[in-house]
Amino acid sequence: MALAQVQLPHNLHAILKEGDSQTDASCDNLIEQLQCGIFLNQNKLASDIFIKFWVDRLLCANAFDIHARGLSIAWGDDKRYWNWTYKPDTQGCVQVEVAELLNVCWLDVSKKFPAKNLTPGVVYQVSFVLMMKNGEYGFANHPVNLKLVIPQLP
Repeated sequence: MALAQVQLPHNLHAILKEGDSQTDASCDNLIEQLQCGIFLNQNKLASDIFIKFWVDRLLCANAFDIHARGLSIAWGDDKRYWNWTYKPDTQGCVQVEVAELLNVCWLDVSKKFPAKNLTPGVVYQVSFVLMMKNGEYGFANHPVNLKLVIPQLP
């Protein structure tokens, strides 16, 4: 009996080129690897994990986590305003670098992401993970507004 042909995720070969390890698109356990996730480091040091890619099991769609070092944070490299430390990622798999806000008068965080890596026809959710320390203040009377800008096609 022949094995059923498994449909590979959208734009997989281009995404795997950005992987931090040589994931073989023809290997037998590829789908299991992709459901667990692979880290994309865009040719940075192994400790600089910026993006995690995985395939959502229910939707069979590409999914991504963009970590703090993969974002453009205003004054992010100034130790007067930000402290960089490590915490477990959202799935508790690895330690990722996180940005701890020390003192700023405005918050400006941005990232450009290639929409070509998103699965066509799938509705995506953009989420920001923020943590507050006990006793911290400043956001109670000053709401944070987040904006997603989608470029207009010519």
